[in-house]
Amino acid sequence: MKKVCALFLAVSFLIALAAPVYAETPISGAYVYFENGMPKYWLDFTGSVADNVVLHCFFQTDSWYETFYVLDFISAAPKSHQDTYRIETVWDERGNDVSNWFKTLSLTIQEDCVRLYVERDDATLAGGPGSTILTGLYEMTPAQAGVVYEAYSDNKLQTWVLLNADYAELHFADGTEWHLKAESSGENTKKAVKISSADGTDVAFENAEISYVQGLILLTLKGTGDHSGVYTLQPRAFLQKDAESEAELKRMAQMHYKRTSGFYPPEADAQDNGDGTYTLHLYEIVPNGDGTYHTATSAWYTVNAAGVGVDDIFGNTVKLLP
Repeated sequence: MKKVCALFLAVSFLIALAAPVYAETPISGAYVYFENGMPKYWLDFTGSVADNVVLHCFFQTDSWYETFYVLDFISAAPKSHQDTYRIETVWDERGNDVSNWFKTLSLTIQEDCVRLYVERDDATLAGGPGSTILTGLYEMTPAQAGVVYEAYSDNKLQTWVLLNADYAELHFADGTEWHLKAESSGENTKKAVKISSADGTDVAFENAEISYVQGLILLTLKGTGDHSGVYTLQPRAFLQKDAESEAELKRMAQMHYKRTSGFYPPEADAQDNGDGTYTLHLYEIVPNGDGTYHTATSAWYTVNAAGVGVDDIFGNTVKLLP
């Protein structure tokens, strides 16, 4: 589980200004490269930055954090194979042109995977694997859960959106689930043409749009009752809810408790709540002296995929990574 660093800037059109014309990518969805069972790099082909491709990277210096690069697909020229695209222009998360960091950066798109080839320029890109992407060939496979973006208020999940090619699943904290079918209405905006509930019933609305702004999604709902409003969503730190992610959350919780209390709880359980949060139980099993045992609880936490949430016993905010 990786901590999402506060990289995603407020509404900014730096990239849109730098590249006023956009190319359609040949595929959609997300592709992930795993290292030691955990996502290390993932490619977002959903058009989250005006139809360009976004390369997300997880690095670890003092703690885990996420950064991303925008790959300008309009400049991608096929080389030697019709499905290999060489990326000529790259921006960092702040909109700076960092193309000279790479001698070669290309994508080979095949039926069941995407191969990312990186040859970096060590004269302009210093650092090791803890802070920068290394030269290499990375085979990336489709993410099973699609691409999830989520919005929080006061560390509580408001809504989360599962993006696909031409529709989105909208999930709200009260359990409401809608399916939104959309069509492109601009360079970085998709407009809803239909909203239906999970049981297929049409939902009345005045206007609904999904706009992509430099790594963020702006979801605008008008005329949808209690769910009307504008939601700013950012990518969920993990694309898949799996055993590895829950194991990492448990380790983060145990280390957090050790830092704050001096005691390391030897046991930890994690429960996926199905709404983008996990409930973590830290405890130890204590012998009673008569051959029986009891559970001594240290903490209960409810956190999101980045380890941010609430101490369920004391009610205060917790951040599992320092």
